[in-house]
Amino acid sequence: MAREWRDSGKFPRVTLCDFEIRVLGNVHRHTVQCVLVINMFTEKIFIFLWLWMLLLAFSTAINLLAWTISLSLSSYKQAFIEKSLGVESEDVQKFVDKYLRTDGIFALQMLSSHAGSLMCTCVVQALWRRFLKQSGKLPPTVVASTSDHEEDKNQSWRGDRGGGADVAPKFPISTHFV
Repeated sequence: MAREWRDSGKFPRVTLCDFEIRVLGNVHRHTVQCVLVINMFTEKIFIFLWLWMLLLAFSTAINLLAWTISLSLSSYKQAFIEKSLGVESEDVQKFVDKYLRTDGIFALQMLSSHAGSLMCTCVVQALWRRFLKQSGKLPPTVVASTSDHEEDKNQSWRGDRGGGADVAPKFPISTHFV
């Protein structure tokens, strides 16, 4: 039995009110129709909340669909890693499918969206170097001299310890393999 929302009784706008009036020692009982103004406001608030929840459910479904597509299609996963690495190689497909797999790509995409693409790029490059090392394809790297390490020990990267506050850590910006 579907009833119209105005007749459902959830937020009655009009009801019957009983009250008593004393006139010259006599008590007169009256029943009158009363308007419940607060229920009119409550009804509007609940309509807004219902529409808001509907909008959130719709946007969540679209977001879930987008994440599912981006994690299920191999071309999207490979393009994401190639963009982070700046490398186009036949090994990238093996790196994506065998080393990172879907959960690794998901974690990297979450890292990229929450910590930024720079942090994600650093992590992807470190994982790429580890993958190349395990597969035996890592080319010879430049070894830092001991004077560089002594210089880093004497300088602080944070300003609260004094000295060298403007010096940034030395990270490899990009890794290119031929």
